[in-house]
Amino acid sequence: MKNLYHKLLIIALVAVLFSCKEDEEPAPHTVGVWELEATTYEGFPDAYSYNEGRIVTLSNLEIDKWTLELKKNKSFVEKVSYTSGNPSDNAEGTWESEEEILTLTYEDEDDPLEWDVVKDKTDQLWISFESSNTFMSNAIQEELVADYGSADGANAYLDDLFEQYEADPTNQDVIDELNRIFTVATFDWVFKFKRSDD
Repeated sequence: MKNLYHKLLIIALVAVLFSCKEDEEPAPHTVGVWELEATTYEGFPDAYSYNEGRIVTLSNLEIDKWTLELKKNKSFVEKVSYTSGNPSDNAEGTWESEEEILTLTYEDEDDPLEWDVVKDKTDQLWISFESSNTFMSNAIQEELVADYGSADGANAYLDDLFEQYEADPTNQDVIDELNRIFTVATFDWVFKFKRSDD
């Protein structure tokens, strides 16, 4: 599951890095090596707005370093090293940008990845893709804080639930409670790159 998550993350990141017209030379400031600083969750539906802007650091993703080199000849090299002991992922392919979309086509993949370009500055490149995952809605967060007297109390309850699940992943009462608390929401996962000194 972690490997699938990491591969999806890598694919998503590489797909959106440029926004130039197909016939134009790439903007000189977008060509180069970009290093991922962090990711954020944005664009939640109103019922999940408490999750807006949540920062997901490289350490949260078990990533040591993630670079994307966009070359003037429209090829790219992506390198991801992990803190978890997983082998590094290195990929190559071609890229193109048109309007606000960066498309990365990997040599060993049939389907290209498309990223929305959120910010394209001399020293910053932010790209995103639509994703879905499980989160607590605003109403559930408020309910748990009220039931357990504070955010710390609610977090202690959640920690206990996760410990129970890890001890017995077949406990249907725990599974039902986790499914009640965490529901699927769609959001924009923004990858924030800075120009690298490499």
